[in-house]
Amino acid sequence: MKYAIYTFIVLVAAIIGLECCEMSRFKDFGYDDAKHAFAWGDINTRIVGADKKVDEDNSVREAPYDLHVWFALKLQAPPQTSCHAAIESVSLIAANTKEVVFSKSGIKADFESSSEKDIYKAFFSFKWLNFNYVDYDLDITFSLESCNQVKVSEQLVLPVKKNYREKRITILNQ
Repeated sequence: MKYAIYTFIVLVAAIIGLECCEMSRFKDFGYDDAKHAFAWGDINTRIVGADKKVDEDNSVREAPYDLHVWFALKLQAPPQTSCHAAIESVSLIAANTKEVVFSKSGIKADFESSSEKDIYKAFFSFKWLNFNYVDYDLDITFSLESCNQVKVSEQLVLPVKKNYREKRITILNQ
């Protein structure tokens, strides 16, 4: 009898749960984050798609994409002057065709303190980029300027690999 009551309670909770929630298929046409470490810190990149609801049962994250690039600089003491990252050029290049789908040059961002001890970060965001869902290389030439004793000028290619994910998610009805 005890188990029958528990079974009844679970069934009622499931029925109520079905009334307040719905299952949706979520397709993420996303990318793995890329990171390259240096003695002075690291450079990171992330590509994030826009969320779209296709219909009642399906939603996707796909183009247009936002491209985020940030530098994390390790300093023992706060910068004495305006420390900044300068991107001389940045290009997103399709790995298979070598087609340049995005390019920008001559931009700067100041380093700001972060929640991590002795780490300062400079962020760059490039919004609403439309490109195909393929693997890319991020070709970047940059320098760090006025950052205490750190003087850096580098050219780097970061591979950015696609990473398709699909899952079922529960959405609460309102």
